[in-house]
Amino acid sequence: MNTITDNSILLTEAEFALKEMKKCGYEADESLETIDSYVNRIRTVSVSRLVNYVIENKLTEIQKYCLKDYWFNDITPAETAQKLSVSVRTVYSSRAKAQNILKEYLEPVIMYLRSLPSADIMPAVIDESRRILKAKSAQGQNFESALKDIRLTFGAETALAAAALGIEEKELIKKEESNSQPTLAELAAYSKAFKTKITLEFNNGNGEIKWKKH
Repeated sequence: MNTITDNSILLTEAEFALKEMKKCGYEADESLETIDSYVNRIRTVSVSRLVNYVIENKLTEIQKYCLKDYWFNDITPAETAQKLSVSVRTVYSSRAKAQNILKEYLEPVIMYLRSLPSADIMPAVIDESRRILKAKSAQGQNFESALKDIRLTFGAETALAAAALGIEEKELIKKEESNSQPTLAELAAYSKAFKTKITLEFNNGNGEIKWKKH
């Protein structure tokens, strides 16, 4: 049953959540998540968009490269330094400056959205945004990681995604850990649960999978 808990959400956010749930064909008491859980998940995804905006528009080129290599590409500082023809010290310094800029822009927003007296939760929120943005960038790479990447893109916990598939949470975790290929039925379930357009493309036998919000 959907109830509004003691989490701080606005009435307009609750109304938006109900409207979006109905778009999925759910009544208020049939949804996979409570109203406030939905709102807080959407807030998390929105923060990730803000993080991406700051990266693309408020960082210098070298700061952007150093942060993206570290966050998304699993490239070592030494490799980044070689690629950019700078010292490893410069890579570390640029990355630290980039993270400070992110904190400066995001701190008041996160404190407001989370109703916090301080920004102690900043590192956790930034890390969640990194996971979301990394999952988004993985689109088209392979089918095997699709379920996990879709889930992370929409800020969903494993329990919610498992409910969308009608399976136990431990079964979903096993699927994600083994990188098993998703079935069409599983992709259809995620498409409905997250109001997502999922596209499969094949070219000369090579497949890609892409998704975006309706």
